[in-house]
Amino acid sequence: MRVWLILFGLSLMLQAGDPVMRAKLEYRAGHHLKAKNILKRAAHRGNLNAQLMIADMYVHGRGIKKEPDKAIFWYKKAAEQKSAVAKYALAGIYEKGRSVEQNQTAAIQWYLSAAKDQYPNALFRLGEIFYGGKSVQRNYEEARKWFEKAVDQNHTQAAYYLGYIYEHGKGIKPNPREALRWYERAAKGGDVNAQYNTASFYFLGKGVKQNHAKARYWYEQAAKQGDAASLYNLGSIFSQGIGVPKNKIIAFQYWLKAAKRSHQKAQERLDLLCEESPWACR
Repeated sequence: MRVWLILFGLSLMLQAGDPVMRAKLEYRAGHHLKAKNILKRAAHRGNLNAQLMIADMYVHGRGIKKEPDKAIFWYKKAAEQKSAVAKYALAGIYEKGRSVEQNQTAAIQWYLSAAKDQYPNALFRLGEIFYGGKSVQRNYEEARKWFEKAVDQNHTQAAYYLGYIYEHGKGIKPNPREALRWYERAAKGGDVNAQYNTASFYFLGKGVKQNHAKARYWYEQAAKQGDAASLYNLGSIFSQGIGVPKNKIIAFQYWLKAAKRSHQKAQERLDLLCEESPWACR
C-alpha cells in the first residue's frame, strides 16, 4: 500500500511539473480558459508540445474561440523547432483556406518542409497533389515518387495509390503483377479498397495465378469493414460453390448484408433466391 502511495505521489509531482499535462487535466475538467493560460505561458517559454496544443485549440476552437491567426503564429513557432506536425498543419491551413486566404504555393512549401523530415502524411499529400493536378501540373511520375517515399514510412493509403497507378497505367505501362504487390501491401495495412482489389486480382488470376482461397480471404477482410461489393461477391462465391461447397443460406446472409448497404445487385439476387427457394428466406 505504501509503495502504491509513493508511486501515486511521484506521478502527481511529475504531472505538476509538466505544464502540458496540467493543461490536459484542466481541459478534461472543463477548465478550458485555465488550460489555455497554462499552455500559453509554457509556449512562450519554448515548450514545443504546449505550442502544438494551443495552436490546435485555436485552429479548431477546442473549448475556446477559433482564432486562426493565433494558431498560425504558434504553429510557426513550433515549426521553427523543426516540428513536422506543425509544418503539416500549416500546409493544411493554407491549402484549405481555413479562415485565411488560400495559398497553394505556401501550402506546398510547408508540405515539402515536412516531407524533408520524412513526415508520412506530408509525403502522401504531395503524391496526391501531383496525382490530381489541381494546384500544380499533373505529373504521375512525381506522384509515384512521393507515394513511394510515403510507403517507405509505412503509409498504407500510398501503397493503394501505387497499386492503382500500376493497374491503370497512370504515366507508365500497366503492370498487373506490380499493381497486386502494392495492393496486397495496402490490404495488409487495413485499406478496404486494397483488400477488395487484392481479392479480385486473385479471383480473376490477374497478374497472379488464380487462387480462390486467397480471394475469399481478402473479400472477407473487406467485408468485415462493411464493404458492400465484397459482401456481394462472397454471396456469389457460396451461391455458385466457387472453391467452397454450395450454400444458399450463407449466400443469402452475405447478400442480405450487402443489400442493407444499398448494393442493388445483392437485392436482385435476394429476390431471385427467395423465388427459387422460399424456404431460404423464411
